Amino acid sequence: MKSHKKIIIFTFIFIIGSLSNIYSIGIIETFFKFPIEILYQITPDEKKKGLQLYYEKQPAIINSRYNTPIEITKVDTIGNFLCFKTSDVSSTEIKVIKADSGQSYIFHNSITCGPACDSNITIFNDEWYYVPTEKIAPSLLKLSKLDFFDLEKAKKDGKNIEELTEKLTLLFYELHFSAEKNDLIVRLDISRLDEETKKALKPYFTETKFFSWTGSSF
Repeated sequence: MKSHKKIIIFTFIFIIGSLSNIYSIGIIETFFKFPIEILYQITPDEKKKGLQLYYEKQPAIINSRYNTPIEITKVDTIGNFLCFKTSDVSSTEIKVIKADSGQSYIFHNSITCGPACDSNITIFNDEWYYVPTEKIAPSLLKLSKLDFFDLEKAKKDGKNIEELTEKLTLLFYELHFSAEKNDLIVRLDISRLDEETKKALKPYFTETKFFSWTGSSF
């Protein structure tokens, strides 16, 4: 019975993975094809085991070749999204997005949280060639700390946001992909500022910004 259940689960994974994006690479296929050197040295057998546990609604904890635990926390085959924890303070997201040109892009987002959270995104095409961020996500490179503040409202109130944010010399952007949609969510951390400055900024501060896929880029 247990063996029969496993067959049903893997048949389900295969069908859903195939139907999720029939004209482009899907998240399950991407997970298995992702170069092992980049994806935390997770072997194909461990990937298979992790997906089986996930779809059985059990803790999907597997091991890398270095014997470090990894937990698959979210798989969305319709949104082409997968997330796994690599430690108590770090996680990785994989998102596949198909452009209007027919080309699929694979986003590898590493998130690490200490006193603040920071992210690093690497982009590949479906042939596993590196794609420059400025080509696919130019909005990220243009992003400024001032984009998180309502400058017009502050000006009307006689507040100088540029002056108030001078202490934000090290910027930590926490990035997350939406599981269901082709959206990128960016959070700016200002927790390291002194309480007086944070209080002065609060009426004008928006913690998160949303970027939607245009069909060719963010």
